[in-house]
Amino acid sequence: MDEKQLQALANELAKNLKTPEDLSQFDRLLKKISVEAALKGSVWRTEIFVRLAHYLINHGT
Repeated sequence: MDEKQLQALANELAKNLKTPEDLSQFDRLLKKISVEAALKGSVWRTEIFVRLAHYLINHGT
């Protein structure tokens, strides 16, 4: 995906964010999906990354 596609997608998703809680929930979900996708790729399969990913999924930031 190029930057223009990402920006268009972000703009569309942002239309539905009405409250700080909406943004927080979206942020947590996006992190979870991103980390899970990265874990499926062989490049990111290291013990440290796996531990960090599990922490982020369970605790958020």
